[in-house]
Amino acid sequence: MIPLELVGSQGYDSYVVSFNQSVQRQIDHHYSLNDVAGLESMSVRLIARVNERPYREDCYLYLMSSYRDSLLGVMQSQAGLVLPRGYAIYYSRTEASPKVDMPHVGMVLENGLIRSKWGQGGHVFEHPVDVVPTIYGNQALISVIRRI
Repeated sequence: MIPLELVGSQGYDSYVVSFNQSVQRQIDHHYSLNDVAGLESMSVRLIARVNERPYREDCYLYLMSSYRDSLLGVMQSQAGLVLPRGYAIYYSRTEASPKVDMPHVGMVLENGLIRSKWGQGGHVFEHPVDVVPTIYGNQALISVIRRI
């Protein structure tokens, strides 16, 4: 969970989180088997199944549509929509490779968890920032909107 108590009074706060690779390997195992119960045992909660989302939607499209829907919900006072607190950009970085790939993004929620779609053929999950498959990298840049 992201320590939201570190967030100040206005603007954005950003920081980097590194991951425990043994946890990521356990996630890989459950994810490869489409074992939702196994993922839930690791604090990963299923939010929406792939067939409930638009065809070929990936994490980037999910993030953009979620922000759009949240802004529309605030303007129209719709209950039940999630207003993102910020975003998480996942990436891999090693000493041997200065190049940074960004294979995954998610939204930071009020509770400090991340909501993201795991691939075009994957489900939408709510999860701790560091509980993702290894294909999404070994670090995340977190930017959180400070409350005024």
